[in-house]
Amino acid sequence: MIYHYAECMEKFGSAYQIRKAVENGELYFLQKGLYSDREHVSELSMIAAQYPKAVFTMRNTFYYYGLTEVKPDQYDLATERNSTKIHNKLVRQFFYPDSFFEQGITKIIYQGTQLRVYNKERMLIELVRYRTKFPYGYYKELISSYRKILPDLDIEKIENYAADAPHSDNVIQILQAEVF
Repeated sequence: MIYHYAECMEKFGSAYQIRKAVENGELYFLQKGLYSDREHVSELSMIAAQYPKAVFTMRNTFYYYGLTEVKPDQYDLATERNSTKIHNKLVRQFFYPDSFFEQGITKIIYQGTQLRVYNKERMLIELVRYRTKFPYGYYKELISSYRKILPDLDIEKIENYAADAPHSDNVIQILQAEVF
């Protein structure tokens, strides 16, 4: 498990005790402010711990949900519009309006790591909103995957997210033409 410095301070009581725990192998230093009870931690776990307020989105979430077999080479993270820019080569950051950012956030366990992601309904909206940013074949694969799971999705949620999305009229038209 990954711990933030504040959590280690609570558990061990002081910076000195944290250093002693690291020296004894009871705790492992990962990077500034992050520690683990295991020597090796996955990159995904590190990213999730580094950016706890961010939400995994786009290519990552489509992959985690099994809607595509294309494994992303970066981590797509959504943050609120006024958030600090993430300076990490492994992360591609998407800024969302504050009112739209919180909609559809859920948690999943992927490869033993708890992740904040958007639900499948919200990800359909994101797919449509960013359709021109994806390669054509990839976009068609995802649309096809969504058509297969459409009976399992909450259509009312999709409609609500579409209505609240930036450029909602365009999003609704595309949904009707390509998915429903």
